[in-house]
Amino acid sequence: MAVVETVIAAFILLGFLTKLTSIFGILFNLLVWTTAEGFGGIFLPGATDVGASPLYIAMFAGLIIVRAGMQNGLDEWLLMKHPGLRVLL
Repeated sequence: MAVVETVIAAFILLGFLTKLTSIFGILFNLLVWTTAEGFGGIFLPGATDVGASPLYIAMFAGLIIVRAGMQNGLDEWLLMKHPGLRVLL
């Protein structure tokens, strides 16, 4: 898990394949939230906190919407060199 989270963080910080990384981050967070975290334990009596995963999912979706890698990231450079990758970036 630590390796996957580190790779996601590195790709986001570098702006490399931001859209694909964000989609993978959403799926990874859903996997962790639904299995290891048990939906944040919301099914326990008196539980009110769903955990941090829904916030992470919203943040990854925001990165997709604002096209984060296209402003001074490697996605911008990659798109100039390979315009056919627009769908992935």
